[in-house]
Amino acid sequence: MRNEPDIVKILREEEGEESKGKLEKNIQKINSSEHVSDKEKHIIEDTNNNNSTTNSSSDSEKILQALINLIADPIVIVDKKGKFLECSDKVEKLTGYKKEDLLGKSFLKVPFITAKSKALLIKNLARRLLGEQVKTYEIEAVFKDGEKRPLEVHGMKVEYKGKPADVVVFRDVSIQKKAEKELETSKEKYHALITNIPDVTWTTDSKGNTTFISPNVEDIYGYSPEEIYS
Repeated sequence: MRNEPDIVKILREEEGEESKGKLEKNIQKINSSEHVSDKEKHIIEDTNNNNSTTNSSSDSEKILQALINLIADPIVIVDKKGKFLECSDKVEKLTGYKKEDLLGKSFLKVPFITAKSKALLIKNLARRLLGEQVKTYEIEAVFKDGEKRPLEVHGMKVEYKGKPADVVVFRDVSIQKKAEKELETSKEKYHALITNIPDVTWTTDSKGNTTFISPNVEDIYGYSPEEIYS
């Protein structure tokens, strides 16, 4: 029998055989709580610390998931090999692919990124993990319905679950690109129209500075557009 604490010895002396069962329960309780060995205390503390760490880690992951789902743009977290570790709900809404279709897979294996864009993602992921600053860039994505759209990519190196990772935010810029293209087309049509009418088209700002003049001004007035602008 191991050396017992003094309080246990006293209890043994004071209690008779009639209450042995009750006494033994009290002794077990004392031995298992207040008078555990240093080794046992260490094991208990380690277990408690591990449980605390696990709970803290779990809470942090829940908070992270909630935060990335609050952001309007789709967000993913990938490891240094490009494997999806986390995805926001907006990813499915944008691409049509469910989170379950992506988690645990490398972005090299998923169908919604074109081959050319995958090469660009690999290059910039490696640069960020090496500590370089990578400016915003664009990739082409193929959604589940087959539609292709341009996505603006913002990335940042982070530590996720104690390991290097990359947070990537995607922004659908297809509407912006469409508007830019329509504006450019409109400008071209407007320019073609005013350069083919017989009269001179001349516009100025509020201070009287020339902002536009049609090229035929030289034929009519003898001054080139450059001379008038200057």
